[in-house]
Amino acid sequence: MYLGVHWPTDVAGGLILGILTSILFFTMFYQMQDKDIYAFCMLFGPLGSAVALVMAALLTLGRIDVTAYTDLMKTLAILGGSYFGFAMESKFIHFKVEGTILRKILRYVVGMLGVLLIMLLKKVFPQSMYYVGAFIRYTLLGLWATALYPLLGKRLFSNS
Repeated sequence: MYLGVHWPTDVAGGLILGILTSILFFTMFYQMQDKDIYAFCMLFGPLGSAVALVMAALLTLGRIDVTAYTDLMKTLAILGGSYFGFAMESKFIHFKVEGTILRKILRYVVGMLGVLLIMLLKKVFPQSMYYVGAFIRYTLLGLWATALYPLLGKRLFSNS
């Protein structure tokens, strides 16, 4: 609305859709056992990544509409990385959030630095490979938030 791109009904519809989707997934995940969540994430993580990679290639080749599919490709890439990372974290890492306030602030700063470094990878890819680079960045972003950072945080900031 601020940029004059969406009507208030667009924003309200997006808000309602987001809330309903969150409730649905929360309810679904709450009722699942750990092994079911792992299987779900191991199915939809790679599936989301595969679809996003195909879309990135099609965008690079100019075969699909940039305006319609760029954000969807990025969303699927971050979803794929996040689900895969979540499965890895829940099975192998088991990150704990306990700690002093100073430790939590330090974790936050390190986490945000990781996000910034991943987003700076945009400068590494030539303009002709923008969409493939975006796929890689957003997949890494999902992996960073759900697996790589928790692994780093567990190693660097553990209480033991």
